[in-house]
Amino acid sequence: MTVEKIQKVDIASQQLKIAIAMFLSDTDHMSAITLAGAADGILHGLVLQAKKEPFAD
Repeated sequence: MTVEKIQKVDIASQQLKIAIAMFLSDTDHMSAITLAGAADGILHGLVLQAKKEPFAD
């Protein structure tokens, strides 16, 4: 079994792409919002880890 290392920013990017597609295709707005929120959480953490100020709280 091969273990692939995935970067957090790549996970957040994929979550946002799927959330936008779900929202625009009118399939499941609640899940799209939840997925976008998860991506926000990851990106917010990365900004703080880089000792930067988040754009929004």
